Amino acid sequence: MTQPTSKFYVQSGKLKWTLLSSTIEKAAIRFAQLAFQPAMKGSQPVSSDMTFIDEQVFGETVKKLGPKVLVGQTGFEGTKVGMFETSEVIAVYRRQIQTLESLVRKGA
Repeated sequence: MTQPTSKFYVQSGKLKWTLLSSTIEKAAIRFAQLAFQPAMKGSQPVSSDMTFIDEQVFGETVKKLGPKVLVGQTGFEGTKVGMFETSEVIAVYRRQIQTLESLVRKGA
């Protein structure tokens, strides 16, 4: 059964997106996925040492973020319904990427 989606206004530092999500936590993770999209490497051969993230671009993106990921439902300036440590959101995002890398390597 799918959960209904809500509109969330998610921001951190210089980056912000309006997103549809079923929970504030998922909205925060989706924010990270969008923020770090430029750091994702393109097509590459599958190998045991492959990585999906360009660490230089990743680091540049981290510098654009603030200390918190703020989630609101009434606009970017509205009341926040969620507030997460940016470092924690990044850690969850990195775990997702590491899991994907591991799955791809196993299939190689």
